[in-house]
Amino acid sequence: MRRRSIRRAAAVLAVAITASSCAPHSSADETFVAQMVPHHEVGLRLVEDGQVRSVDVRLRRLIFEMGSYHHAELHSLESLAEDWSVGADDDFPGNLGEDDFVALAAADAASYDRAWIDLMLVHHRGAVLIAQAALRASRTATVRAIAASVVAVQSDEIVKMIRLRKALDVKSPAQ
Repeated sequence: MRRRSIRRAAAVLAVAITASSCAPHSSADETFVAQMVPHHEVGLRLVEDGQVRSVDVRLRRLIFEMGSYHHAELHSLESLAEDWSVGADDDFPGNLGEDDFVALAAADAASYDRAWIDLMLVHHRGAVLIAQAALRASRTATVRAIAASVVAVQSDEIVKMIRLRKALDVKSPAQ
């Protein structure tokens, strides 16, 4: 079921991009694109790190799912940014600083998965805020489709990560 919704979201995005990349758009559309391009780049950085370092099988599965749609959405967003001449905005909800990545790199194997989830929760919650703002103000089908996908998929993943984080805490109590 999960893969079907990811494939459906990718198909909707492809149609929406083709239909509206040159359509009139608003400053809200541009803001969404300007924030979500670097947002997805940060997310992919986390995903790529997690694919290599995570230990828990459930988390690894979730990380690989995240990677698949992040690449597709980023491609769509970069196309819009190019079509609309929109630059990246580095000030957005859910942005992670270099200190966050340094701390994650320093995490030992026993604490890495929990640290990764903590960062991705902050990151996903930021994405949901950005997408909800776009849904309230967007004028284009493409932005609305991407934003709706972000809210649905990442809200679902937030719930999964919270459950997994709790399970990891039970399995490996804080030291």
